Amino acid sequence: MSQLGYEDLANTPAASPPAGQTSNFLNPPSQQTIMIAVSTTMSFLTVVFVSLRLYTSLRITRLPGIEDWLCVLAVVFSFGYIGIILSLSYVSRHMWDVPEIWFTENYWKIRFAGNTLQALAYFTSRMPILLLYLRLFGQKRSFRIACYVAITAAFGVYLASIPLLSYFCTPSAGGDWGSLDVFAKCKRLLDWAMVQGSCDIVLNIYILLLPLTVVLGLHMPPRKKLGVLAIFLTGLL
Repeated sequence: MSQLGYEDLANTPAASPPAGQTSNFLNPPSQQTIMIAVSTTMSFLTVVFVSLRLYTSLRITRLPGIEDWLCVLAVVFSFGYIGIILSLSYVSRHMWDVPEIWFTENYWKIRFAGNTLQALAYFTSRMPILLLYLRLFGQKRSFRIACYVAITAAFGVYLASIPLLSYFCTPSAGGDWGSLDVFAKCKRLLDWAMVQGSCDIVLNIYILLLPLTVVLGLHMPPRKKLGVLAIFLTGLL
């Protein structure tokens, strides 16, 4: 890249500023600090809760299941995704405050890796819940079918993103990751992102409500039944 070309890209915003705004490459408003704070806090809480779960399964009940190891796998994928998000958090500002020079080939490769890890993290974090449901209440045929429906939906909602990303957001053999053609093709996934986000909300509500009918039908004192319901409803957090 020539010096002139480098300077042009370093002084050209990635998007045109709206009326009344000007690009600010030096000290613009940014969400980077918030992203770091939230990611650090939630990562800490994740380690605490998953550690408690593993301790209970391995040392107290001594009945670990595949869902416990899937929790560990979900943590690995989630932390990988969070690490990538934080490594790119310097771009968490208005697009008109981002110089085009930042969108390098390496940037798009990292973004692709992050989106792939995100799909894996979402899928593996839902599976332990559904597999635990099957272990606890799987004797009832209708409930097993409901769980299998959720597992199939999770597979389609999350893992379907990986082949789509591979097709739409990568260049052809020998191509340039940062080319406008790849960027334009990848933008076609915005509609899928809206569909995936909507399905994710519906699926999460479905998973939250799934065991409630079973719990309500248990033969136990109302006080204990409310306690069990409260445990499952912690998913609202």
